[in-house]
Amino acid sequence: MEREKVKVIVTEERKNNDKWEIKICCEGESWNAELLDPMQAGAKERLRWSVEDFATYHPFDTTKSRVSLNELQSCGNTLSEVLGLRSRLDGAISGKDVLLDIVERNRDSDFHQVHWEVLEDLSHWKDQEAEGGPANVVVRRIFRSKACRDELPSLNFRMLYVVARPWDDGSNYIDHRLISRTLVKTLDTSSADSVRVSLEIVRPGTYNALYEHLSKSRDPAGASVYHLVHLDMHGSVVVQNGEEKYEFNFLETVKREAGGSDKREGTGEPVKAEIVAKLLKQHKIRAAVLNTCESANARGNATANLAKLFLRHGVRTVVAMSYKLTTNAAELFFDSFYHNLFANGLHYAEAAAAGRNALKSQSQRRARYGLKVSVHDWIVPVCYINLDQNASTLLWTRNGHLFFYHPFTKNLPMTLSYEGEYATTDPAAGQSRSPTNYAEHCVDTLRASWRGQNRTLDEPRSLVGSYQIFQQGPVRFLQSRRI
Repeated sequence: MEREKVKVIVTEERKNNDKWEIKICCEGESWNAELLDPMQAGAKERLRWSVEDFATYHPFDTTKSRVSLNELQSCGNTLSEVLGLRSRLDGAISGKDVLLDIVERNRDSDFHQVHWEVLEDLSHWKDQEAEGGPANVVVRRIFRSKACRDELPSLNFRMLYVVARPWDDGSNYIDHRLISRTLVKTLDTSSADSVRVSLEIVRPGTYNALYEHLSKSRDPAGASVYHLVHLDMHGSVVVQNGEEKYEFNFLETVKREAGGSDKREGTGEPVKAEIVAKLLKQHKIRAAVLNTCESANARGNATANLAKLFLRHGVRTVVAMSYKLTTNAAELFFDSFYHNLFANGLHYAEAAAAGRNALKSQSQRRARYGLKVSVHDWIVPVCYINLDQNASTLLWTRNGHLFFYHPFTKNLPMTLSYEGEYATTDPAAGQSRSPTNYAEHCVDTLRASWRGQNRTLDEPRSLVGSYQIFQQGPVRFLQSRRI
């Protein structure tokens, strides 16, 4: 039986000096609070060291690692106290799944620097000796920007994987086959009722190869043919004219030698992140996974945060990294992430939370000198979601079902199901409609029928069978549920 879901929304109102004024909403109640980032510069540098350097270079310095772990735990306790998670929410969330939405209002805000993912540790939601508390917590970072209004190109989920890891990169070497092996394993072991996934890999991993591949893959109408692009490469924050900006390191030129082997020249071709973001916008890419160093930079300003840059250019969902992940941590996270995304049909945010949980529950990492050490790197992967107030969103899940979002629903998901071909006929309109347009037509009709009546779709009641408009045609309304 599915557990009841509760949404807790934390909204950045404004920042005065070093403190944010925030608003917390849950179950029809709201309250205000002031928040100072619980982790200042010194603590964040120790966290970076613990995640990036402890296992790789200093596995004997366990004291410094423990200090960082205690600071992370203290960060969670402070956030819990400021938000009132124990004092105000205990009864509303007990035994339920909590969706914690962190909403940024300002595109240049540094609200992203707070490590909100630490609140997925359930100990921060209840007193140590008390019962109750939520059954599960998923943190989503919400960013509001203009998004692409595009259609799903087919009934299959199409994914493009771009790997640009140099073959010999010294101490920073990451096997270029690491994520592709994980993807293939996940797809091979998925059950018959899982999402049907088509995986394509860009080789070689140069920017020109990505550009040409996307250009050749557009349909005649210019629509995107990919739901998700995974970028697996190095990246770095550079300072240009006094401003921090992000750059990708694609592979440089690749020459074909006698015998058919590839020779890579150089270690990387710097490409401005904004150029890549504009390319994805041009091809209406809906989601991006960024397995690049500090792609969700938690220490710099907003211009150095690659995830937010992609969201500003219309990508709906971005999974990125706040620090560098070690090789075996990356393998563990993506194994869980893609299994839950494709085999279990979870949303991106839920799949990312499952990946973080895998890192937390299996915290031992291979270290220097053949050692193994415990690393608290589970907070590194983050998930941003672009919720444009004026755009509907169609997200794929398993068994041919879709989650449809519309401004009128106030982000309430409605489950729809296909009962025919992709291009469907709407009996009410007497014309061909895509599932997206038909769903929008259904919602608009319902809104018109409710005009003048104090009703909204987020009322805690079932709508199944209540309005026949959802029972027409090959796209059928199944249920409404709050998350």
